[in-house]
Amino acid sequence: MVESKIEIIDTRITDHWGVDWNAMEIVRDFLQNFYDANSVDKIKIEIN
Repeated sequence: MVESKIEIIDTRITDHWGVDWNAMEIVRDFLQNFYDANSVDKIKIEIN
């Protein structure tokens, strides 16, 4: 059995900022926030 380690987080980007962002803008902002908040050298991705 494979243990899922994916965390799903609800985001309210467009609600909080009052901006009507498209899907690409939301994804880019989310990824930038993730990069800013985490040590990239500690991220490990495994594909089975």
